[in-house]
Amino acid sequence: MKIEKFLVPFLVLIFLSGSFSAISQVYTYKKASKVHYEIITTQNDSIQERINQAAFDFTKFDALRFLNTRRMIPVSGYNSTVVLYSAQELQEKFGKQISPFTILPENEYDQVEFYFTSNKFPEFEIKKIH
Repeated sequence: MKIEKFLVPFLVLIFLSGSFSAISQVYTYKKASKVHYEIITTQNDSIQERINQAAFDFTKFDALRFLNTRRMIPVSGYNSTVVLYSAQELQEKFGKQISPFTILPENEYDQVEFYFTSNKFPEFEIKKIH
């Protein structure tokens, strides 16, 4: 009797923990001291880490960043998106100066996606989407 009393909740807990691992994750790379993007992905841990490392090392985010709205940039070939915080968000949260490269609302901009430059190193390049 006592075993059955604990067995059902235990099995339910195991089932639910397995279900949660299949749900997409918002992953913020913890190496950054002042996080300025999020990564939304459903990829396995090794692919997540590769995307995280590429985003962490990428130095051209300011040229892709919008002034007052977040920008979502897909990662080509993966079910993943890098969400850039707006320049105003970064100024309010961290006192970061707004870059002269920031895309203003009245400026035209290209739709882009990230892709990996090689299979050996997790490094992003930008590709325009037509």
